[in-house]
Amino acid sequence: MKKINWMVIGIAIVFAFTTVGSALAVDFRVGTGSKNGVYTKAGKQLKIQTNGSDVNTVIIFGKGTKDNLKKMKNGEVDGAFVQPEGLLDTGVDFEVVTLFHPEYVHLITLKDGPKSIKDFDPKKDTIAIGSNGGGTALTWANFIVQDSGYKPMATIPLSGARALAKLESGEITGILRVCGLKDGDIMRANKVKGKFKLSLVDDWDFNDKVAGKEIYEFVKIDDDVYPNLISGWSLKTIRMQTHLIASVKWMDENPDEFEELYDAAAKAVPNVLKLVVND
Repeated sequence: MKKINWMVIGIAIVFAFTTVGSALAVDFRVGTGSKNGVYTKAGKQLKIQTNGSDVNTVIIFGKGTKDNLKKMKNGEVDGAFVQPEGLLDTGVDFEVVTLFHPEYVHLITLKDGPKSIKDFDPKKDTIAIGSNGGGTALTWANFIVQDSGYKPMATIPLSGARALAKLESGEITGILRVCGLKDGDIMRANKVKGKFKLSLVDDWDFNDKVAGKEIYEFVKIDDDVYPNLISGWSLKTIRMQTHLIASVKWMDENPDEFEELYDAAAKAVPNVLKLVVND
């Protein structure tokens, strides 16, 4: 008579239950951003907090707010991290799950470049605003709505090292980047001492309400966040709150799972804030 290996059987039973549990979990496909961006870091924190629950967070990389909303409209994702400007006219049936983390407007220029966004010459200067489907391009479009004087300014859909190279060569005057503090693109510029700086984003026209809502908050970034980009004690700019949204269809079809998603998001927020808050 063969001896029964109870340890092997026990492991098999545990594996079977784990597999069944994973199979029963409902996917929540969440649109994020670039692989190294804050949206993706937020998505990973959400995934950690939903681990072991009835919600399986699936991270879908993308170009940011506009791209995420397009994916939601096409049914490619069930939720997304988005900037508030994107929620003004989406064509998407959604509800806000929670406010996740702040994003700051960064304007990178050469060390001897314009001191403020107000010093740019819209008829002569060129600014990089990231990909056409990204949140920075969306913010720039909203800037034009709030101050039409920026409309004539030439823009290019670049970010990262390619944008920095064009800035360094003088092909463009500035790089606009909307992201959490210490994002990879900004830190790349911060590593080069004496070449780049952050310019002020202090045009008070950006304080106008859109659809009855104030989108931006004027704040300061302390110099110790970017010691090679900020001279003096701090830098004036604006910030906004990232929203985590979910489609109403997903919420209606998965009411119990949404309860777990909501609780997981609440637990994930403090971990993400440690990465991006200027406190």
